[in-house]
Amino acid sequence: MAWLSQHPGALDVERLTAAGKLLLAENLVDSCYCEAEEGRGGTPRGLGGRLVLAQAAIDPFHGAPAVEEQWRRGVQGDGPLRSYHQAMKDFAAFATPSQSDRFRARHRPAAPRLPR
Repeated sequence: MAWLSQHPGALDVERLTAAGKLLLAENLVDSCYCEAEEGRGGTPRGLGGRLVLAQAAIDPFHGAPAVEEQWRRGVQGDGPLRSYHQAMKDFAAFATPSQSDRFRARHRPAAPRLPR
């Protein structure tokens, strides 16, 4: 996201809003899926599956057309997923396809290291 805030052509409200939405969505995923201490449903058990769903919300859909509607309903039915998906759509409207791909690759939700 550094390009968004440092590029001279990026200093407009729409681009800054897109960047802010992505930051907020990432924090929602972290708070609701990862952080058990925050009391929003996060727990180490099943964390990997929740993070895979979060990644699926920002990646383009690549499944069979027969299940795409089910996927869309799932994304829309979950607050953090809906936020992450919409924020990525807003970001992609300004970014090049390469920039969008780099964002997805660099910002995959990562599981916290658990004590052994």
